[in-house]
Parts: sequence; C-alpha cells; structure tokens
Amino acid sequence: MFYVDNENIGHDEIFVKSIDTDSFYDAKPSFYFGLNQEMGGLHANEKGCGLKTLRDNENKTWMIIRSRMEIGKLVSWTDVLELDTWYQEGHRIYSPRMVECRDKKTGELAFSTCSWWIVIDLERNRPCRPDVFKEKLPFAEKATRWKDPALAPYPSLEEFEAEPFGSSEISISYYDTDYNQHVNNISYVTWAVESFPKEFLDKNRPTLMDVKWEKQSFAGDNLYAKTFRKKDGSSFMTKIYRKEEDGSESEVFTALTEWTDR
Repeated sequence: MFYVDNENIGHDEIFVKSIDTDSFYDAKPSFYFGLNQEMGGLHANEKGCGLKTLRDNENKTWMIIRSRMEIGKLVSWTDVLELDTWYQEGHRIYSPRMVECRDKKTGELAFSTCSWWIVIDLERNRPCRPDVFKEKLPFAEKATRWKDPALAPYPSLEEFEAEPFGSSEISISYYDTDYNQHVNNISYVTWAVESFPKEFLDKNRPTLMDVKWEKQSFAGDNLYAKTFRKKDGSSFMTKIYRKEEDGSESEVFTALTEWTDR
C-alpha cells in the first residue's frame, strides 16, 4: 500500500500481473511508464493536490512534459517491485519528480526516472510556479534523495537516417483518453514502441527511453508514428505526428530510445 514517510518520500509495492507483460512474460515499457505516472499521482493525491482534486476544486491540472527513463531490467510475471518517489525543487519552470523501481527479491534496478511536470492554471491557460504546492507537497531533503534534474537537449532528426526504420498508423480508442479529456501519456509510449518492426522487438529490449509530450491530442485526431535509426546505429528516434485539417502535420510526441539484446 502506498505511503509517504517522514522524509517526504513515497513508497509502494507492486505485484507484476500477466497483463503487464509481453509475449515473453517481460514487462512492457508502457507498464513501467504507467508505474512512473501512478507514483507521482499517488504522492500528490496523498498530500491533497492530486489531479482530480485540483481540476475539480482549483481549476488546475498536472501535466507531464518530459520523462527520461533508464531501464536496468525487464521484470517478469509474478515478480514483486519496490518503488520510491520524491519531489524536488523547481528546475526552470518544471517540477522535477524522481521514481526508482527495484526487484524486491534481488534488489536489482528495474528502472529510474526523472520527469518534468508542470501545474497548469486552466483559467489562465498558463503554468504555475514550480513551488506552487511546496507547503502541501514538500521537497525531499537533498541529503536524503536528490538527482540532477537537468536533461540533455534532444539530438536533431538530421542525425538519423532519412528513411523510417519502422512506422504505424494509430487508431485512438475510447480508453486512450483520460480525466483531462485528452490522450493519456501512456498511450503515446505504447504507440511509439509499436512503430518498431516486430522482428526487432522480439530480439531487443529498451535500456533508455527519453520521451517528451509536445502537444495534446484528442479522440478523432489523425495520428501516425515513424521511427528513425541514428546513422551510427546507436539509438532511435520516434515521432508521432498529427495530420491537421489543412493537410499540414504537427509533432505531438517524441521518443529517443536505446536498446540491447533480450
């Protein structure tokens, strides 16, 4: 059960279900990103500033902008995970949140994440100060838990091969939308991975997924994904585009990924 200790660190323990895994019984990347998002939501909710409370009572909402996840291992069905999360002082306009997840039995790192969140004032359609909930949601002590929240700039798409390594059309389902009435963050992660060829996914697993949500999408939008391989073969960039009514296209999501053999 989720709880927050006296050092402002949230903790939880999760049992890996079969639905959380792929055809190899390895954890899906979307499962890890779901845990990352859930830990942030539970921590904020425990302190009285969860998304639903904010939207219903203060006309504000949390929005995740970027998340860099380093993946140590893909856990398996029936494994038990231990998760920690903490909130840090603002970085530029962002509210950094860290999550660490370990295999309870072995202590091995499953993943660690640095995410940039912002609080949006829906009435003004502007971001709030990153310390807007400092009194409700205190920062973890630097001496206890702290990670550098500065994330490196993304490489240019020009560094990648011109022809897509993989691509896919996207169909937005009813359950892809969330309480904010836009496409949920986790759906983009699923769609990005599904743009890779099946033969590649059968033989490889991600070690790094650095993703950013650039624009909101909604039910009925025309989306498609393209994945490009870096010219030296070291990494991949996936772009999800929206085809606009005037025929132009907008980038709504980007993922930079690195992989290794399963």
